[in-house]
Amino acid sequence: MINSTLFLPSKFSSMCFGPIAEYGGGFLITTPFLVRIHGHPTDCSRWTELGMRHLLAEGGFDIDRITTGSWGNRACLRSNLLRWTPYNRWLHSLKNEPDYPVAVWALARK
Repeated sequence: MINSTLFLPSKFSSMCFGPIAEYGGGFLITTPFLVRIHGHPTDCSRWTELGMRHLLAEGGFDIDRITTGSWGNRACLRSNLLRWTPYNRWLHSLKNEPDYPVAVWALARK
């Protein structure tokens, strides 16, 4: 039997986040993200900032009380895809490129 929650994120979110939201709790989620954001017309079925916001809202959190963020850049993606490259502050930039996140996070509060 295949678990339908794997294919229905809104069902999953209401089952998992609903009780937390109902009792006034908060929820912090973070995930790796290694694909360029396309955003045409929207990009909320993957774990982009917008996707995280919608997942948590479907789970019962007030969308206006969900804070999201992300960080990453093309150089970081390149250096980590083929082999691990230790960070060197003289060679590597920490400048954020929003279309190339390495990590995405969301904080939801009731």
